[in-house]
Amino acid sequence: DDWGEFHKLEQFFLTGNKLSGSLPITMRGMQSLEMFRAAGNDLSGNIPTDLGKLNKLEYIYLEGNDLQGEVPKELGELTNLKVMHIHNNKFSGNMPPEICNL
Repeated sequence: DDWGEFHKLEQFFLTGNKLSGSLPITMRGMQSLEMFRAAGNDLSGNIPTDLGKLNKLEYIYLEGNDLQGEVPKELGELTNLKVMHIHNNKFSGNMPPEICNL
């Protein structure tokens, strides 16, 4: 559960593994992460706001899970973000303007 130990990991692929539970807040320690793929699982809970602190992150694939709540405005701090797939979840509210301005 302590994903933050992967300080030098640049790509993390977890797609289609039937993973459940929430994304750990310890992801904030993955400072070299450029691509995160966890689509097609059974992940639930909110997207951690600390995901917005991973300033090298360029690609996020979280579609096809059971994620909920509002999409955190902190994702708008990902100035290198090129692709974000978060469809087919259970999000509420509007897309934060911070993200729309990327």
